[in-house]
Amino acid sequence: MANESFANAEKDLKMLTGIYVPHSTQHRLLERYQFPEAEATEQVKALSIDGGNVRLRTALGEESIWRNYKAVKLNQYSGQFLSSQSTIRQD
Repeated sequence: MANESFANAEKDLKMLTGIYVPHSTQHRLLERYQFPEAEATEQVKALSIDGGNVRLRTALGEESIWRNYKAVKLNQYSGQFLSSQSTIRQD
């Protein structure tokens, strides 16, 4: 899953794996990587994309937390993502 910036990816990688890889190194590695051409295995019949803000529940008396979300549906597959790029639901 993509991240919004290499700086965020640096923090995410450290949190998830315990390994520190500077954002500049991640950027350099990505620039060297050769991505294969994507090939469609079926025709796209439906595509929907949406986004907005959602308020996350917090404990009583705590300040509200707002996050951006993105929702994508391609044929029968869908996924919703918060601004941190973590999947909140995938059908």
